[in-house]
Amino acid sequence: MRLSILALAAAAAAFASPAAATVAISGTLHSRVEATIADPADTSNSVSQFATQSTSWSGAPNSLVLFNGVTASLGDDFAQARADFLRATWASADAGSVGLNGLGWSLQSSSPRLVNISPRDAVTPDWSYTFTATGDGVIDMRYGLDARGGGTDTGFGLGGWDIGWTGAGGGLHIAAPGLAFAGDPNPPPDVTGDFSRAVSTGQTYTISVANQARLLAGGTYADDTFALLDASFSWEIRTTPPVTGVPEPTSWALMLLGFAGLGGAARRRRATCAA
Repeated sequence: MRLSILALAAAAAAFASPAAATVAISGTLHSRVEATIADPADTSNSVSQFATQSTSWSGAPNSLVLFNGVTASLGDDFAQARADFLRATWASADAGSVGLNGLGWSLQSSSPRLVNISPRDAVTPDWSYTFTATGDGVIDMRYGLDARGGGTDTGFGLGGWDIGWTGAGGGLHIAAPGLAFAGDPNPPPDVTGDFSRAVSTGQTYTISVANQARLLAGGTYADDTFALLDASFSWEIRTTPPVTGVPEPTSWALMLLGFAGLGGAARRRRATCAA
């Protein structure tokens, strides 16, 4: 009887472990950066550079990391497009975090230059996760954003972030926070918030994050300047317990365990009486 009770206890523990809310399909980390610098007196005198980096997994979640950046130089002047550090982790198929740091530009120009600098891909987001929900529930994403800069005109083109969502309710655009300058005793506060959407059993969804930073100069720049976006996102997918009159598996297991204990006690009492 003791072994039977232990077996039932193990079954109860198995039932008590929360079932996965999702089946993971794929995860991606992606970066495309480009920089162009030109002489406004002769636009044919220009230099352009770009680079694309991607890393991904399919089936089993893995941590992803990448770095990216390019420099376009014209004489002693240069324009840099930066994606300093991008990292995505999955604690499980149901939870994880994303850090996207140093997305933006640096510009050093002693004479007026036309520049076009972008650390974003207009088609592919910086991060994405595709999954199938195994139950009705919600996905919650918490975000914290900041921006840092130096020089003049540094906030121009910092377009913030887009959270993409393929399900009902759509995504969310988050405006860029104010710039924090080195040594500023009163920097602007970080932007924080929550994004939440419902998921339904058997449906496949993709959630994504994309920066909207782009310095496309309509005029000219002659400055030493930089502007960078930083962002952190943590997310979790949870199923909603069904509201029915039928006991859940955990309750069934615990009741069976209780009945087994009562049966064992009754048999021990009968054995004592017979003796």
